[in-house]
Amino acid sequence: MGWSWRIATVAGIPVRIHATFLILLVFIGGANLLREGPLGAVGGVVFLLALFGCVLLHELGHSLAAMGYGIRVRDITLLPIGGVAQLDRLPDDPKQEVIVSLAGPLVNVVIAVSLGVGLYLRHLSPWSEVGVWTPSLLRNLLAANVLMAVFNLLPAFPMDGGRVLRAMLAQRMPYARATRLAATIGQGLAVLLGLFGLFGNVLLLYVALFVYMGAQSEAAAVQLREDLKGLTVGDVAIPLTESITPGESLGAVLERFRTGFWGELPVVEEGDLRGVLTHPLLLAAALEYPADTPVARLLGPVCPAVSAQDPLESLVMQFRSGQCWALAVMRDGRLAGIVTAEGVGRFLMARSSLRSEDR
Repeated sequence: MGWSWRIATVAGIPVRIHATFLILLVFIGGANLLREGPLGAVGGVVFLLALFGCVLLHELGHSLAAMGYGIRVRDITLLPIGGVAQLDRLPDDPKQEVIVSLAGPLVNVVIAVSLGVGLYLRHLSPWSEVGVWTPSLLRNLLAANVLMAVFNLLPAFPMDGGRVLRAMLAQRMPYARATRLAATIGQGLAVLLGLFGLFGNVLLLYVALFVYMGAQSEAAAVQLREDLKGLTVGDVAIPLTESITPGESLGAVLERFRTGFWGELPVVEEGDLRGVLTHPLLLAAALEYPADTPVARLLGPVCPAVSAQDPLESLVMQFRSGQCWALAVMRDGRLAGIVTAEGVGRFLMARSSLRSEDR
């Protein structure tokens, strides 16, 4: 994820913090400083850091459960709205998905119970004056963990409860249909939350929008997985019929596009892909560089090559990360073509259109 920095590694999982989280930290510290003075600022920052420590533990609960089923966890990123664990894939078995989904909220329950026991042993009632405005950091954390557990168990995407609902439905119907049904239920819940929010609760309106869009996104992601099933990289690869070398000039390459070539143009040197040029990229470069500029200056980092036999679904995470949008396709140890995010999109749209015509 862009604008994020690695701050630690836990159980082999890189933990990143997003730049916007630092902005939130400064905002909370500044707001408390103006309202309560230096002591209040320190208290606000400490509480926020402790809260996001609980969020990290929540995401580690999901991640460790997933790793137990052989699923690789790319990283965990802390954002102002919470944490995101990037998994290579979701569990294929619905029962496993239930366990992975419940592992996060279960961590919050354990934290809340531990805090409650700690407060009780100190002769304090763990349920008295619980809320975000009480002076006790432990009580605030207890309340926050209870809230996180309850909120994440709502039966709506992108919360864990939505995934549990989908997994339970998937034991009785196809996975894609279960996802659509769970997404519809989640969107219905979002509409109800939105209606309540219209009576003066702006926070509920934001939550409703978040839930509604999350349900849409999850349904679209699963539909994409269904569309990619059975397809290989070779099915969508662009054959290496035309290419250029890194030393060719910008002007010479622009001339090719002027005469009618509008696709992606691979830059190849000694059988290795050095990069990919597109018409929009070259037009932008023409405004900045002289015509005799070698195209090598326009190329970004090259992503690892893939095999033509690899399942196409395996590329989705790479394209979604934003770090790769074009990859070299190897066949029998030789460069055979390229595959791009845009090319995959065009292929799927054409395939969907043909299916619609057949109906």
